[in-house]
Amino acid sequence: MASLKPEDIEEFRKIWRKEFKEKLSTEGASVQAQRILELYTLLYSPTPEELEKRNHLADLTDNQRRALLFIEYCLGDEKHSPSVREVANAIGCRSSRTAFRVIQQLADLGLLSKRKGGELQIKH
Repeated sequence: MASLKPEDIEEFRKIWRKEFKEKLSTEGASVQAQRILELYTLLYSPTPEELEKRNHLADLTDNQRRALLFIEYCLGDEKHSPSVREVANAIGCRSSRTAFRVIQQLADLGLLSKRKGGELQIKH
């Protein structure tokens, strides 16, 4: 667990005083700030699966990373599987063949799969 520096605790005391209109001792501020830090860490710490995915993303080429993020966006927010042409436009290339090759590379890496009919699916 990360430790808090004295200047962090003092800053927390100032914020507490401003927000709640009451004073907080240094010890009380330390306890409250540590609780908030623990809660934040619990809520926002990546799961092992997220860490593994981040490691995969670090190993991808720029085109692969852009394509994967675009496909995830389309499947999640837009609720449709993008066409090869849409992927090509998203990664900034004119060739559909290049986009097709990038999609195939992502599938070979186990990050994507193709459903019947050519629809793309993110593998988790």
